[in-house]
Amino acid sequence: MKKTDLDKNQGLAIAHRLKNSAKAKLAKKDQAQADKKKIIKQNPLLASLIKNN
Repeated sequence: MKKTDLDKNQGLAIAHRLKNSAKAKLAKKDQAQADKKKIIKQNPLLASLIKNN
């Protein structure tokens, strides 16, 4: 393989890892929002406080 091919493959690998890490962060954020909604449904006092803000 040529050096340019190796550099290209390495660059693509890094780009792929960055893309996957961004997806993981979004999934974590969505999970946190779902957990927050679940807690709010369980506690009406908390729900009323959050709605007032």
